[in-house]
Amino acid sequence: MYFVYVCPLFFVFLVPALAVDWADPTEQVTCTCSSVSSSVCMSKVCQTQIPKQSACFPGSGQVILSNGSKKSLSDIQYGDLVLVGDGTFEEVLDFIHANRDQESQYLRIETQKSMEPLLISANHLIFLFKNKNDEAIFAGNLHVGDHLKRILDNGQTIADEIVDIQLTTSIGYYAPLTPSGTIVVNGIVASNYAVVSNHRLAHQTMSVYRLWIRIFGPILLGEKHEQENIHWLLQGMENLAHFPIVEKLADNTFFDGTTHLSTLK
Repeated sequence: MYFVYVCPLFFVFLVPALAVDWADPTEQVTCTCSSVSSSVCMSKVCQTQIPKQSACFPGSGQVILSNGSKKSLSDIQYGDLVLVGDGTFEEVLDFIHANRDQESQYLRIETQKSMEPLLISANHLIFLFKNKNDEAIFAGNLHVGDHLKRILDNGQTIADEIVDIQLTTSIGYYAPLTPSGTIVVNGIVASNYAVVSNHRLAHQTMSVYRLWIRIFGPILLGEKHEQENIHWLLQGMENLAHFPIVEKLADNTFFDGTTHLSTLK
């Protein structure tokens, strides 16, 4: 989700290249081979244009409801109880932004256990499986061989190894918000947040927005899901977060457009 943040207090007061580069002008992507085996490029590092706003997940992304059924993000409504990162179910508080029709760029991530690949924007935070100390990183920083946090149908949480990462496009984008700041999409645990690197501080700062929702109600949920821009409150938080002193104090970095793709397919 396209969240940038600052400490709530601030808010209140205010590899060497192994081959030549190539570029796809339609996708505005420039790639450099990063691993060669028997004269074949096995993986590549790509620099993508940093989007003005995070796509997060396409409308085809599937979440699990409290009754065990699955529902597309494009069909989620306010108050739906969805599976989140700790294996419990929480209500969807809001969609920070959403669009049914716009084509957006995503990473297509396949894992050993995946029935359907996960599509997620490169600047969105996703959780690596690190025993009890799960780490959230930009999806663009994932590599083949990394282990994501997957919740199985029986509720068991496992480490699921990434076997392929590709660039793709899909229609629509959706940015759901839950009380915990996590959500399970296509079985994989992801953050609600994007663009910034620190999930914990992003979630703490989003308490300001969650309070706004409790007072004024959700902004985007309804039948159409068609508002494209994030709320002015979040936009103000983003603008403040770009100040160097805030970025330093918040121990935060921003997504730089780098992705790590496999070339085996």
